[in-house]
Amino acid sequence: MVFEVPTGAFADRFGRRSSLVAGIAIRSMGLFWLFASADPLSLFAGLVLTSLGGAFVSGADSALIYDALNPGKVGDT
Repeated sequence: MVFEVPTGAFADRFGRRSSLVAGIAIRSMGLFWLFASADPLSLFAGLVLTSLGGAFVSGADSALIYDALNPGKVGDT
């Protein structure tokens, strides 16, 4: 929940696709770190990276789908 606002600002500034790519990359690193960890601190770091990646993806994916399915923009007549 802590990461939602900063990652949303990132998506607004750099675009939704960039947010998706960054989220997938960060989540992949977090999962690799999570599976390769041996101590509790490394597990925690992997979980933080995985949740950060999820926050990057969480709003951007549905916004891209909505834009793709919405042929008329607001204000178009």
